[in-house]
Amino acid sequence: YNSIGMLQLKQGAYGLALNSFLEALRRDPSNPTVLQNIAVVYDQHLGQSREAMRYYRYALAARQRIKDSTHQAEMRTRLAQLVRLMRPSSSRSSL
Repeated sequence: YNSIGMLQLKQGAYGLALNSFLEALRRDPSNPTVLQNIAVVYDQHLGQSREAMRYYRYALAARQRIKDSTHQAEMRTRLAQLVRLMRPSSSRSSL
């Protein structure tokens, strides 16, 4: 299902890709690649930052459990960016 999701993603079928990735996750709940793919769909294609953050965290934890450093730096950087974007700016909070 992960491979199907990747094909759907390349075709721009983001909802279908997400469904495929979620099915892949159901079959292999600790797969860090699938978790990261879900995060990317939410982040870059569906604009759902909170869900993206959640799945980036899951993906990082899954990679750490198996001692796989692949893409960890990129995910940490993107997660930090999303956290900053989700915070209200100081100018807004003073209004």
